[in-house]
Amino acid sequence: MSVSQTLKKGARVMWQVLAIIIGLAGVPGVYYQFFSGPSITSQMTSEVNVLDVHRPVASLQVLFQGSDIQQTGMNLRIYRVTYTNNGTTDINQGEFDQNTDWGIRVENGSIVEARLVNTDSNYLKSELNPQVSTTTTNLVRFNKVVFDKGASFTVELVILHDKNVSPELYGVGKIAGIKETRVEISPYQQQESFWAALISGSFHGSLYVNIVRFAVYALISIILFIVFILFYAKLNERKTRATQAPQPPQQPKT
Repeated sequence: MSVSQTLKKGARVMWQVLAIIIGLAGVPGVYYQFFSGPSITSQMTSEVNVLDVHRPVASLQVLFQGSDIQQTGMNLRIYRVTYTNNGTTDINQGEFDQNTDWGIRVENGSIVEARLVNTDSNYLKSELNPQVSTTTTNLVRFNKVVFDKGASFTVELVILHDKNVSPELYGVGKIAGIKETRVEISPYQQQESFWAALISGSFHGSLYVNIVRFAVYALISIILFIVFILFYAKLNERKTRATQAPQPPQQPKT
């Protein structure tokens, strides 16, 4: 078999394998697009201490609501939490349970202030209106708004807590099609760069990162496959030439 014939045969096999891989890779996307339901993610995007009271200064007084924070062993911490509708459908007002609150509940702390700091929707900017509950200091309520697919918003909470106990944040509220009614908001993690996420491990990173990673891995695999085919064809050609080479005439027996 010549080099060109070997390459053509290898190319056919390669494209068949790639077609199967691409087809299998598209199955989750088709399922997500047509069969998955509503989904909301909540992620803590920053966490900052307003005052570091772990090393008190004798001559410094920090008063909050008439109490010295240092003397009472308390701390103020600012959290930013981002909500995103990453499902395949818009979430309408009627899909919220009207008998439960939608918002954030804090354990091991009291909410001093809550405000909307960022959103990609002018509608959410005017209608979400996060408010600290008037009956309890550990709950922030959101208005039950239309939450469009792909929309997001970020709220900022100022929390007073014991300096020895970190607050825990939970998303609360029931939405039709979403089973969880109380979800722990994951702690803040520093965002890594695109290239760091690309090489940090299989299935790690965002959907975009994984798509690029798949393309890079596929390209590398194709290059290695072509190199292997060329090497194999070259060896096969040498072997064929060696078997077809004329044999030296045999000497007559005496």
